[in-house]
Amino acid sequence: MRIFVQRQVNDGNLPFEPYRELLNNEELMSQAIAEALSVNA
Repeated sequence: MRIFVQRQVNDGNLPFEPYRELLNNEELMSQAIAEALSVNA
């Protein structure tokens, strides 16, 4: 998931600014991914 987000930002598919904090903070990125994947839709 981390690599997916990084590639999407690098390719211009996602804007950098909203993801800056996640991309610069591995612990925060890990927490966000864990939370996103644990949500039961």
